[in-house]
Amino acid sequence: MRHALAAALSVALAAAASAQSPAEPVVLAPGHPDLDVAAVTPETGVVLVQQTGEGGGPLGSVRDDRALDGGVLAVVTSTAVGMAGPPLRDSTRMAWPSLAPLDQTVETDGLFGRAAWSADSVAGVWGPVAGPQPLAFGLERPVFAPAALPLVVRALPLDRTGYRAVVPLFSVRDRFQEATLTVAGPETITLDDGQTVDVVAVDQEGGGGLTRGFPQRHYVDPETRALVRSELSAMGMTIQMDPLPAEVAATVRPLRSRLGLQAVALVPGHPDLRVGELALAETESEMRWALPEREPLWQIAETADVQDGVATVTMEAEAAGSPTVIRTTTRMAWPSLAPLSHRSVTAREDGESASSLDFDGLRVTGVYGEGQPLDLELRAPVFGPRSVALVARALPFRAGYLATLSTFTAGDRLQEHTLLVVGRETVETPGGPVEAWVVEHDGEGPTRRYAVDPDTRALLSTTYSPRPGAVVETVTL
Repeated sequence: MRHALAAALSVALAAAASAQSPAEPVVLAPGHPDLDVAAVTPETGVVLVQQTGEGGGPLGSVRDDRALDGGVLAVVTSTAVGMAGPPLRDSTRMAWPSLAPLDQTVETDGLFGRAAWSADSVAGVWGPVAGPQPLAFGLERPVFAPAALPLVVRALPLDRTGYRAVVPLFSVRDRFQEATLTVAGPETITLDDGQTVDVVAVDQEGGGGLTRGFPQRHYVDPETRALVRSELSAMGMTIQMDPLPAEVAATVRPLRSRLGLQAVALVPGHPDLRVGELALAETESEMRWALPEREPLWQIAETADVQDGVATVTMEAEAAGSPTVIRTTTRMAWPSLAPLSHRSVTAREDGESASSLDFDGLRVTGVYGEGQPLDLELRAPVFGPRSVALVARALPFRAGYLATLSTFTAGDRLQEHTLLVVGRETVETPGGPVEAWVVEHDGEGPTRRYAVDPDTRALLSTTYSPRPGAVVETVTL
């Protein structure tokens, strides 16, 4: 009798312990029946990444361009979040609606990777662009590509609070990872505009990638299965990721692939430059905020002429609502654009500051900052201050032309720049719409876009986005 009671008690305790411990998580695989992928819309969108609380602010953005073509979903993810590393472009194709990975290409900071999946293996390359190394792995179980993870979160059985799942992942960059997802249940959250939204919270642990595996909480609209917000806690900070409205998201451009493009190293006098087709003239322009609201920043007047093989360009810029005025005079050899001299004076309410540069072959002399003298020998020919836009206007206008160049300025010394002819776009001008050539400029600060008249090579506008949702443009009046 005693043994029978002990056995019954043992069974009861085991059953109670089993009831109190969490169930083993479901190991998901592409095409798993628990995933309602058909209810998810694979739309294009941009997420603003920002630190909340005191001292917070925007950190960058993540753009997902998604295109569904029959049974294949292509996702191009452009990540530009400074604290997470250099910009990264991930192009992934997967079967739809199973989300089984087909191939992936990753480009970031001189590194390149490509992988292709088969039924039980993945093979490709990863490493420096000039010489990536082969890789090959057998797969012990089916995996997802990282680009599928946000879609998996949205496709979970959101009505099953406590549901836990493991998502096996493989990336050519991060290799094998796992993300554990838990449906935490219904919540109500308040958005930045004060609107309250009923959502289902999904907790994530692991996963690698941008978030480096720090715990996240995703908020999904149970009716539309749209991802309303994600939050991340890391290193004492709370980082919030909110989808941007369509009109604001349009200001965040995708990172362009430069694979297969051979960059031309430009120097003054390079034969690719069509300087002889440029017409230097007097211009008036305005630098202003274009988004979120149109507001003037600077009024700019320029004069330019060429005499005896020397081009002289003067610029005067007056700040809106401020007594600050900047005046510069730049001289360069024409048509080589080799720098000769540069003078700059900035007048403020509290006084003036000035800098000067003189170029004699590879030697540079002058004064900058608070009267600091400058005298050095360059190792190679460079362009001078205020020359990048001129070079952009003189490029061969064919889509995909990629060039690099160096400039020298007094305060920042040598700067490296990349110019890419991306194609033609319609630009509104005072004289009507123009099918302009667009050149993207990557260098110091955010990417700039120059719109150039295809016939006159006049600079029609310059635009850049200092932060997601904000655009500064300089337009010729």
